[in-house]
Amino acid sequence: MIEKDIKSIINDSFGIIVEDIDEDLKSLGIDSLKFVQLSLEIESRLGVSFFEKAINNDSKLTIAEIYKMIDLD
Repeated sequence: MIEKDIKSIINDSFGIIVEDIDEDLKSLGIDSLKFVQLSLEIESRLGVSFFEKAINNDSKLTIAEIYKMIDLD
């Protein structure tokens, strides 16, 4: 469920369809500023808090790493 939700949030926020969960955000065209927007959208829509853990990695994170961070909460 989380995987589908994250893919949906990225698609809704940026119009990007995520095919590979090991793809990093930078290769999807999500820079540091867009990452902040994405983080806030994920927190808002999923009711999770991972922004502080993720912000230092920003657009270098893969989609799979985001799933893992959310699963830790």
